[in-house]
Amino acid sequence: MGFPERPITAQIDGTKLTIGSTKASALLDAGFSFTGKSAESKITNKRNDPFYYGEYLEITRDGKSYGFMSVTPTWKDEDALKNCTITYYEIPGDCEPLSEVRFNRVGLTELSLSDFQTRKITDIFSLKPANYKEIQNESYYVLTMQTKDHAFWKNYSLYAYFDTNGVVFHYGIRAQQSIWE
Repeated sequence: MGFPERPITAQIDGTKLTIGSTKASALLDAGFSFTGKSAESKITNKRNDPFYYGEYLEITRDGKSYGFMSVTPTWKDEDALKNCTITYYEIPGDCEPLSEVRFNRVGLTELSLSDFQTRKITDIFSLKPANYKEIQNESYYVLTMQTKDHAFWKNYSLYAYFDTNGVVFHYGIRAQQSIWE
């Protein structure tokens, strides 16, 4: 069954969110918008992908893109955007406001490929999970916390992908739970 893990947080231009818990309404209230959607737009979870639940949307504020999020109806297959849970957040490395994004209080522009090559991901982001797995490769680095079946507890993953030149391609945080699958 595993153990519950402390979720990974993100701070986007001063707005804190917890992947797997924060509702889209919190971001809408902070002045963010989801491209092509309003607070009342219907979001459908088609349950056809084990990683991307709900709908994958671009998030913006003041004309700047802050990357992409999966917004997922929490206890049903369809709900208004404002009621949906943020289950995934990804920001490309070439996104202009990358300097305004932090994962677990760590600024993403402060990191480089060498950090991931020489340190554990748990140390980089000051995480102390009871049950975790790290994958470290030449171009991608993944930390998965709560590696048991995620029927009861959420599992959380943090991603860092780099191109062949060592430049960050994107960073991401995901929450998984069987209620969304």
